Amino acid sequence: MPEEKKRGLSIEPGVAPLRLPSGVLLSLMDVPGHKDYLRNAVRGLSCVEGAVLVVAADDGVMAQTKDHLDILQLLGARAGMVVLSKSDRVDEETLEYARLEIEELIAGTFLHQSPIIPFSAVDGQGIADILNELEHLCQRLKETDSPGPCRLWIDRVRNVPGHGTVVSGTLISGVLRENDPLTLLPSGKLTRARSLEWHHVKVQEAFTGQRVGVNLHHLSLDEVSPGMLLAQPGTVDCVPYANVVLQLLPHAPRGLVHQQKIRLHMGTACIQGRVIFLETASVPPGCTVIAQIRLERPLPCLAGDRFVLTFLDDYVVAGGGRILEPTGEKLRGAKASRMLPYLQCLERRDLEKALEHLFLRNPYTPLSASRTALATGFRFDDTARVLERWVQEDQLVNIGEHRYIRKKDYTALRRKFHEALVDILSSNPLKEWVTAEELRARVDMKLDPDLTRHLISDLCDRNLVERGEGGYRLPHRVRQWSPRQKEMMEAIFNLVRREGLSSFAAGTIGDMTQERFDRLEIQRMLDYLAAQKLLTRFRDGRYMTREAFMEAQRRVCSWIRTKGAIRLSDCSAVLGYGRNRAMALLEHLDDIGVTVRRGDERILAEDYSKEFWRMAKSETKI
Repeated sequence: MPEEKKRGLSIEPGVAPLRLPSGVLLSLMDVPGHKDYLRNAVRGLSCVEGAVLVVAADDGVMAQTKDHLDILQLLGARAGMVVLSKSDRVDEETLEYARLEIEELIAGTFLHQSPIIPFSAVDGQGIADILNELEHLCQRLKETDSPGPCRLWIDRVRNVPGHGTVVSGTLISGVLRENDPLTLLPSGKLTRARSLEWHHVKVQEAFTGQRVGVNLHHLSLDEVSPGMLLAQPGTVDCVPYANVVLQLLPHAPRGLVHQQKIRLHMGTACIQGRVIFLETASVPPGCTVIAQIRLERPLPCLAGDRFVLTFLDDYVVAGGGRILEPTGEKLRGAKASRMLPYLQCLERRDLEKALEHLFLRNPYTPLSASRTALATGFRFDDTARVLERWVQEDQLVNIGEHRYIRKKDYTALRRKFHEALVDILSSNPLKEWVTAEELRARVDMKLDPDLTRHLISDLCDRNLVERGEGGYRLPHRVRQWSPRQKEMMEAIFNLVRREGLSSFAAGTIGDMTQERFDRLEIQRMLDYLAAQKLLTRFRDGRYMTREAFMEAQRRVCSWIRTKGAIRLSDCSAVLGYGRNRAMALLEHLDDIGVTVRRGDERILAEDYSKEFWRMAKSETKI
């Protein structure tokens, strides 16, 4: 950048490829050291896996050296080496003193006992050793590579004529292939990778740790900015809170107090937030504590992600840590006894205890190995192995597609579903069948539909429930009619015999019986009789016996065959009553396919069909 050349220092992180003698291609990330650009340094170091810490022999360890080492340590860099540059400018004694200073600096860090290689850009001293050590470093990093969903923090955005929006970043997990769907977070906009480049070379796919340029489909330049995340759809949520394990640096200028405002740096994002402590009012330098960070805006993150904290009033690294649980739930003192044990298991990386707490917190929610791994930050293979072992030990039930629920919770739910079926049928003896949705609503409407189907199927396999076209019922159920229900049925059929071909409603029964029966009771009985095919129900909610309806249908069909069609005005002569009641009967005949309405008259459906095909054949000949 022109400003960097003018000032003689780095401002933005710089990226360059390096081809090693073995053919391995490295992405070298150079970050600024000036205090004013600490935020940029954190952004550049966020995706670094292996570190080459450069210390000038004539200057020794500088403030920015310590800052960079702190950031790398907090962000979980895994291996590295130290290069003692400008070694040609000092004598042997000064060079040895610089080496001792570096050894003291890196003691207890991820660089402890790492090689310290003297180097001179003037005479090339140390180049072979550096290249050789980089080869070893690549092998160590490759051996500890871990899978995960595709994620890329964006650090550069530009418009390429003829291509559109192109973003750059380092793939921090997963594999990205050409035309893969992607979600842009936190906006949530969907896109896809139209094409990929790795150091200006077009590739079909990119892997974890690779520097990649992505041409985004259907996203304008103003919709994308550095600090956003590209992720595999459905794998990463944007959350307002993050439960974390927070480590303050021993040499931090001051500690943190409850509800103090801070800046959180993760990936290429920098978000203000507030630190919430549960068991203390303040945390001094050098201490580690479980806390919650309440963010100013939602952050796309996963369990296990690392971050750096800086003070709000000064860009000084206070500490950092690891996300234990992205969450939408505020961490309060009243919830501490329920939430802290789970977070403590995540902090000490106790997989089995963490899974036990997770199932305990979500008793009726099926958990898959993939979602559990994302929720806890453990490797998928390790998580799947534990879950499968628990299935073999009869602690879990697999409800299909590798989704699990605790055996004791599954058994309790199965009992609840059986009890719900008994309660529904007992409360309404007229009800013959109960649907799965009715059962789910009675037990818990939030239950997973797949779990509901599995539970009911299990009850059927145990012969505790019988499956039929109408839903589910108790096997060998004998309906016991109460004297009141018997009286009601007798009243209904007495009315039927008096009404003949005329339809009737629940209100008619109530009036005839002088309101001895509740309208809801009568309606239930009518619905039951209709379900048993003893009554026919019309659109207007009125009923007619099957025998009366068949007689009315016979009369209507006979009239149409004689007269060619029937109109509402004809119904008084055909059925014995006027157009209001006749309308519902004729509409029902239309619904069941006996008649077809044509204008203000109706004809037989079979005649209509014959006429239709006769006309169709005629038009074909023409």
